[in-house]
Amino acid sequence: MILVVSAYPDESIEADGAMERIAIVDMVLAGHSRAYLDISLKGHIFPEWEEVSPGVIVHRVNLFLHFWYILSIAAKASMVYVHSVPNALRVLPLYLSFPIVTDLSLTGGAADGGPLWKLAQLVAHHKSKALVLDVGAEVPRVAGLRMFRAAEPASKESKALAAFVTKDEPEVKPAHPVR
Repeated sequence: MILVVSAYPDESIEADGAMERIAIVDMVLAGHSRAYLDISLKGHIFPEWEEVSPGVIVHRVNLFLHFWYILSIAAKASMVYVHSVPNALRVLPLYLSFPIVTDLSLTGGAADGGPLWKLAQLVAHHKSKALVLDVGAEVPRVAGLRMFRAAEPASKESKALAAFVTKDEPEVKPAHPVR
């Protein structure tokens, strides 16, 4: 099972660039069972889960009230995909012992976030198995990473290009280097 730390992309959530990327990730992972972890800081007093389709479960939890529940879900996952820096902040302890792929895309002009934002970026940079960056937007240069632009958008409707950056395979060179 692959754990995706994000809200599930359905019709009830306003369509934006972030949900568009999550929908694309969902299509890529369609052959795998997956769980979505929608973590709230204020809501979801009681943990809720719903099977939205065969092999896809959405968990809605509160970070402070259900921390052990979150850990138990993560322990069952073969891989964790964390979408965005705010979600990385919510699951920082997971970076210590779980294989995580982090999407460091910036949303809402929050590139100049405070110290916690910078901490989440630093931890994700050093502890993630791989990073996903939105190169259609302003992306901060992260020391030590080689970024490459994908040759094509992920879908015809998508305006965002994703750059997949790995630390394990630096010899892989996609078509268009980011300058």
